[in-house]
Amino acid sequence: MRKLAISAASLAMLFLLAVTVLGCGGGTTTTSGSSPGNPSNPVTPGQPATGMVAFIEEMSGGPAAPFDPSTHWKEQAATLPGNNTATRNLYVMNNNGTGIRKLNDQPADYHSVSMLPDGSKLVFAAHASDGYSQIYFVDLASKTFEPVQLTSTPGHKMDPMLTADGTKVVFMYANLDSKRFDVATMNADGSNLYVISTPADWYIWHPAISPDGTKIAMERWNASHDVDSVFMMDADGSNLTRLTNPTHGFASYPAFSADGKKVVFSFMSFSLNVCTINADGTGMSCASEGWDPTFVGNSILFIFRPGPDYNISQIYSESGGRLTNSPYNNAFEMTI
Repeated sequence: MRKLAISAASLAMLFLLAVTVLGCGGGTTTTSGSSPGNPSNPVTPGQPATGMVAFIEEMSGGPAAPFDPSTHWKEQAATLPGNNTATRNLYVMNNNGTGIRKLNDQPADYHSVSMLPDGSKLVFAAHASDGYSQIYFVDLASKTFEPVQLTSTPGHKMDPMLTADGTKVVFMYANLDSKRFDVATMNADGSNLYVISTPADWYIWHPAISPDGTKIAMERWNASHDVDSVFMMDADGSNLTRLTNPTHGFASYPAFSADGKKVVFSFMSFSLNVCTINADGTGMSCASEGWDPTFVGNSILFIFRPGPDYNISQIYSESGGRLTNSPYNNAFEMTI
């Protein structure tokens, strides 16, 4: 496994942030920190922090990932060459917008990141020296802050997500024979890789694993494009069921609540909305306009492009408004 060296200064700053949040039971937040892309907090927090989140900032000023990438783009993504522009940084903050800190010393081509709400561990996907997107793990509570590369085989690996105990990872695994993505799981040290093959004429995107590691939700659609919904299955690939069944539109980017009883997702009909549904498929409801939502503590965070230009992605909370106010794109996932 390869390790990416990060400075001791970055570690000390991150450790101070984590101790401040976790040592106070999540009820007290840190003060805002400065960074090149996020010079100040955009809002006065209206509620205490109940968790932490990691995100990516695109320093080039170019567009982030589309509102919701088209199925055509997703169907080609497994074989696309990586951009490897090295103009992106990783940040963490509390889920009320306070305590923004940059993790990395040098920009890299990060394009998806997921963090445990207690701030102890995160996983991200970034281009490695072989040109493929690979999965990295970071133990933020350790004495050294060094991302560890978990995957190295040919083909892109994307959208990693940890179980609540930080021991397992689910992610997208490019199948170079079928030229599409499969769902894969592995231990957080890179061992015990398990790949769930995607059937012919079907595609998957953005798998999410339940907190206890027993269920996986994902966007799934067929080649004829008459089904595009959130599906759920057991972690071994069995008992596949369709979770959402909207009459008009499509559902994508699922994520589980902390108790595993609800799933939040993006739903596109006339606009792109943040919706929730019970894990048994009942009780679907939609609220905010936005996409790529995730549960963080007691909040649902999501991405939206505010006016007047509607071309720069920022992070919002369903209960607390806008959390980032950067001149650059902020998101949990960006194009490879």
